[in-house]
Amino acid sequence: MHKDLDIWKLGIELVEKIYKYISFGSFSELETQLIISEKLGYFKDNSIFEDIENIRRKHLNFIKYIKNNPLKHFYAFAFIHLWRK
Repeated sequence: MHKDLDIWKLGIELVEKIYKYISFGSFSELETQLIISEKLGYFKDNSIFEDIENIRRKHLNFIKYIKNNPLKHFYAFAFIHLWRK
């Protein structure tokens, strides 16, 4: 079976690292853009930073959940993918 191949396992590990980087990078990028716009006087709502941190924590917990429940993650992904079509 393909899931037994080392190359497949390495590929999955790489994808996981990339997804984590992208998702956390997106939060950091958003936060950076808001800090800049705040410094330029375009944005003054500090509560948004609390929202970003709250979502970042939830995101981390979701990743931990997926790691501990890989089969449930597969079904959730399949459902979302089919729902979008």
